Amino acid sequence: MARYLTGELRPEADPLVAAVHRLLGHADAVRTLGVRANADTPDDARRARELGAAGIGLCAPSTCSSASAGNWSSG
Repeated sequence: MARYLTGELRPEADPLVAAVHRLLGHADAVRTLGVRANADTPDDARRARELGAAGIGLCAPSTCSSASAGNWSSG
């Protein structure tokens, strides 16, 4: 499943992965709740957004240098 979530494995490659892909598609179609992630670094924030987080709900800016502050954008 981790390889599917990171895009390394296509749903057609395995029946279980295909079933989970279908289930997630149905859930996405009717969801009303967004999931936000916690992030300690800009890389954590980027990874969360890549995996479908609606945004960052909690971050620890004390772990980030001012040079990397621009990396927190959601787009």
